[in-house]
Amino acid sequence: MTHTLDNSRRTIHFERLLDAPPDDVFDAWTRPERVSCWWDPTGAPLTACTIDLRPQGAFRFVTAQHGPPFEGTYAVVERPHRLEFHAM
Repeated sequence: MTHTLDNSRRTIHFERLLDAPPDDVFDAWTRPERVSCWWDPTGAPLTACTIDLRPQGAFRFVTAQHGPPFEGTYAVVERPHRLEFHAM
């Protein structure tokens, strides 16, 4: 895995090679029923997960016990190789 932190712009860029088909990995990041299964660090399913998968579309992931929702908007959606989003 490679990653770059840019504190001045408050951004993180990361790339990771996975032993899985690109479509499966993209689905794991973009389908609510899949994201809900792995997002929470305790392994608990999300209590809410909404995804509007398009540029400027919003997402919102809610865990049962771990603070405020993780939410933001998608900037780039290029199935299956690129997904760029901005968290709030």
